Amino acid sequence: MPTGQAATDLPEPKPLTKAQHVHIPFPSTQTTVLMGQLGSKRATDPIAQQQQTNFAVGNEVMAGSDFNARLMTEVRQNLGYTYGISGSMNPMLSRGPYQIGFSTRNDKARAAIDASLAVINETLDKGITNEEMRLTTDNLKNSFPMGFASNAGINGLLGMMNFYQLPNNYLADYTNRIDQVTLSEVNQTMRDTLKPDNFLIVTVGQEDPWKDKKTVKKTSKK
Repeated sequence: MPTGQAATDLPEPKPLTKAQHVHIPFPSTQTTVLMGQLGSKRATDPIAQQQQTNFAVGNEVMAGSDFNARLMTEVRQNLGYTYGISGSMNPMLSRGPYQIGFSTRNDKARAAIDASLAVINETLDKGITNEEMRLTTDNLKNSFPMGFASNAGINGLLGMMNFYQLPNNYLADYTNRIDQVTLSEVNQTMRDTLKPDNFLIVTVGQEDPWKDKKTVKKTSKK
């Protein structure tokens, strides 16, 4: 096939300067919650790649999908508000989203949101621990080979590297970047990146968790 034209640059999205809550009415027994903010571009230089690795380690401790993550421990195991909660960064050619998602009973939606924000703010305020960081870095390195254990995995990684024009040593240096993280840099990167006071929070369910608040922006179901 002939070589095609490169896509034009994407416009830069503008971050929110204050929190915004959007509720979409839907006749269900559970409320789906999505909260987050604008995140990062796909890093292509070594310094930015290291910063994204620092964030990935800290976020895995706070919002990873396993049962050791802080959000999973508090919101699922301790409070019983949801079956599962996790969040991740999705870097793109322009700034991609950072998003945390879960579902909960309609009458527990506001409490679950407040509990989630409390965990996030405590993590940013006090930081993760050295033990949490080491357990996470070991897990990331040990699970790394599974990312290209199949033809589909290899194809996906190569396609991603080519699409974002990443250097050929991107995968070879992955474990090196993990080994280079430090506790202070992980915690500082988390603080510099996440701004929960300016989160966009979207809820889809029977009841509006902010029905008594005047600042809520509602959208009607289509």
